[in-house]
Amino acid sequence: MTVFRYPPFYSYPPSFTLQPVKATREKQLKLWCDLVLSYCKHYKIFKLSVTDSANSSLFANTAIDRKLSLAAVEEVFSRLVSMGYGEWLNKEANVCLIYWRRPYEWAEIIYDWVERSGKRKSILTFYEIRFSEDTAEFEFHGIDPELLLRSLQVLESQGKCAVFEGKTNDDLVRIVS
Repeated sequence: MTVFRYPPFYSYPPSFTLQPVKATREKQLKLWCDLVLSYCKHYKIFKLSVTDSANSSLFANTAIDRKLSLAAVEEVFSRLVSMGYGEWLNKEANVCLIYWRRPYEWAEIIYDWVERSGKRKSILTFYEIRFSEDTAEFEFHGIDPELLLRSLQVLESQGKCAVFEGKTNDDLVRIVS
């Protein structure tokens, strides 16, 4: 895997303090949101904990000894959610599903794979879609199960698949038509 390249603002110390002027703060939050999305896409990260992220290289630049505060990190995540690029996975709003591709985009990619691979009218499990050799070359390989479910629900709403739940989470089965 290639090394992730941080954008120039990441090396600028004032970027790690949320600015008080509204227009500047808005631009700054947009930069941080773009960074989160690029970082997650690069590393194929689908879910982030706010607390864990605040202490990671995503929000802490050791080269300049600067770190975004936990409150600022929370604001970045809240902005991602409000813009439709994230979804809180719990009431505490401390774990977020990151949409570097939105569910409808994943749905299109997955259905394209279904059609190309001749899987129409077949029964597939979550595991097959997420980890089979057939999907290894596709961007959705290894997709988070909750994001996969949301993407399949998009296809279900379009009449392209039916979602059935098995006895265990591992047995979740998707019938793609």
